[in-house]
This record gives sequence, structure tokens and C-alpha cells, in this order.
Amino acid sequence: MNDSDINQQQLEEQLQTALAGMNPDEVKDVFVQSLILEKYSDRDDIDDELFEEIKRDLSNRLDIKINDKLVGALPAEKVDELDKVIEDGANSDAIRGLLADNGVDLDKLVADAMKDLHDEFINDAANNEGE
Repeated sequence: MNDSDINQQQLEEQLQTALAGMNPDEVKDVFVQSLILEKYSDRDDIDDELFEEIKRDLSNRLDIKINDKLVGALPAEKVDELDKVIEDGANSDAIRGLLADNGVDLDKLVADAMKDLHDEFINDAANNEGE
């Protein structure tokens, strides 16, 4: 293992520790903000209003991706059951339990949705650079 591998591993461990103390909305917020900063880091024309607009759009897109992956991972009758559990105001542990009972790894599902959004958003930026 070389120094860069060790540094990357340390960075990932520090990130996991920081994320462990956050609720899901905070994690989503940090992720979305990091996407915006990654894409627009070299631009000065992103004002607060535009930043917030992009942030709302990306948050909505991430929610859609997560929901689509959830629906795709569950049998149709379990989707209806999940909808009922959510409508009845179940806490996140009950929802996670239902998903785990049906073989859905929510953390992996969310991570996959985040990766998909990252790739789409950043690749869109790379494709638009030539315009």
C-alpha cells in the first residue's frame, strides 16, 4: 500500500465518521452541495439564488432516483406495503426493517442513486464544456 492509498483510506474513514453523525437529510444536503461545488468550482457567476435553485433540482432528482430504485428492488405488493407504512408515519427503523426483510440494502441503494446522479451531473458538465 502506498502513501496515496493510505491517505485515501484515511479520508474515507474520516468521511464515514462524519457521515455517521448526520441524519439522512443532512447527508443528502452535503452530497448535493459537493456536486454543485465540483461542477462549478471554477465559475464565479453562481450566485446564492442560482446555487439554491440547482440544489433544489438536484435534491429532487436524487429523491426520484432513490424512489425509482426502491420500486425496482421490491415486488409490486411490497411497494404497496411500503407506501402504507410510510403513509402511516412509520419511523425510519420500521421502513429499514421492511426493506431488509425483503432483501433491499437501503444504504447500497441510496449510494447507487447518488453515484448515478453524480455521474449524470458531472458528465453533463463535461459534455457542455465544448459549447
